[in-house]
Amino acid sequence: MGVNPDEAVAVGASIQASILSCSEAQRSARTENIVLVDVVSLSIGVEVDNGKFDVLIPRNTTIPYKASKEFSTFEHNQTMVDIEVYEGERPLTKYNHLLGSFQLTGITKAKKGVPTIVVTFSVDANGLLTVTASETSTKAESTLVVKNEDRLSTTQIDAMIAEAAKMEGRDRETVALHNAFTSAREDLLEVDKFVKQLGGKIPQALVHSIEQLEKARTWLDAKSSALSDAASDAAPITLADVEAPIEKMKKLTEKVIWAMKTALLDKRLKPKRDTQDKDSASGGDDDGDADRTDDDTRKTEEVPVAEPKEVKRTRNASRSKHKTTEKRSKDDNGVTKEKRERKSKKSRTESSRDLDDNPQS
Repeated sequence: MGVNPDEAVAVGASIQASILSCSEAQRSARTENIVLVDVVSLSIGVEVDNGKFDVLIPRNTTIPYKASKEFSTFEHNQTMVDIEVYEGERPLTKYNHLLGSFQLTGITKAKKGVPTIVVTFSVDANGLLTVTASETSTKAESTLVVKNEDRLSTTQIDAMIAEAAKMEGRDRETVALHNAFTSAREDLLEVDKFVKQLGGKIPQALVHSIEQLEKARTWLDAKSSALSDAASDAAPITLADVEAPIEKMKKLTEKVIWAMKTALLDKRLKPKRDTQDKDSASGGDDDGDADRTDDDTRKTEEVPVAEPKEVKRTRNASRSKHKTTEKRSKDDNGVTKEKRERKSKKSRTESSRDLDDNPQS
């Protein structure tokens, strides 16, 4: 069952008028237990991440009300931030109503995401909105006061609420696209950071990959611009159109970042290695002599040591003596067996001759 916003406002106004203008005796029994409270007509918040609407006080919150939330910087060494305050029901600020903006300066220089910026929204009983931003470390502070005349009329508020309900599905996809583009852009910024740290000297193996990422950056900027410039009822791009290219780009980005980290580490370690190489080169001759000495020592150990000549003669003499002894052992008188047999035969022959010459004897 739908509620006509004009009728709801008219009924509420009449009830409020009856409560305020009538005495207790004149009040109706139907309204005596009704208590009317003032509420925030539209959600109120700030812009974050280049276009997203971050709500601090939701619609229909009773007033007076106060809410605080912590934020941080979007870039490295950021010393000031622009704070833009919006009201509305769409997830992107371009579809909502800008209430005002102000700057917070004097933020401590640090990496993105490190400083703590506290933004406080306060709505009093009269509907007056006060926005305060402060940085915790430096105590820097800035304030914006939004007057009631800066707010939308009842008709405009009703139109914005109806439009938000109509575009709810489209807005969910738009937010998903916006998040995908923001994440991819942060990856490219990380690549730029490492290129800068390398002094612009990109390793040859990464030149082609960097060129591919530059083409991807151009494509990303074009798609992001189309998303930002699109009318509320148009659908120039969808999440399905960009999911695959963005995923491919993220994988290539991770590969390049890893390779650049390695190259950067090698660059930092190179001076130390060069010093070690110089030290090794200066002591190289001594080491070479030591190596040669070791080689000579090994060679000397491998070659057998020549025995003294006297020892050789002694051994040869021993062998000759041994042989001589063996020959003499055949005959104590130094006569060989063959000579002894010849001598014996000769003696027998001479004896036979003697017998022949003297037969009678």
